[in-house]
Amino acid sequence: VIYLKTEKEVDNAFNYAQMAGVKVIIAAPAYEILAYVEKKAKEYNIKVAIHNHGPEDKLFPDIDSIFEKIKNMDSRMGICLDIGHTFRCGHDPAAMLLKFKDRIYLSVW
Repeated sequence: VIYLKTEKEVDNAFNYAQMAGVKVIIAAPAYEILAYVEKKAKEYNIKVAIHNHGPEDKLFPDIDSIFEKIKNMDSRMGICLDIGHTFRCGHDPAAMLLKFKDRIYLSVW
């Protein structure tokens, strides 16, 4: 998971991903730079899967919180479904996968 707090960090992540031939970046961006992350996702044509970190996380504790922030953004802005954290939040990972299947770009456990 790449933590993105500044535009410079976003630029570095996308430059590296492009050089490495990566098609999806797993990230935890700050709310303030989500629009910039979306801009770079479009520019580089690289998907961003935002990782859920469980109930104690202030930014993206669960899949619903991620979707609320990205639902009106470009489809390259998506979700990394961490099954363990999803379960810890009291959600059924299989149900979340089905509910958000069009925006989930990676599932981890």
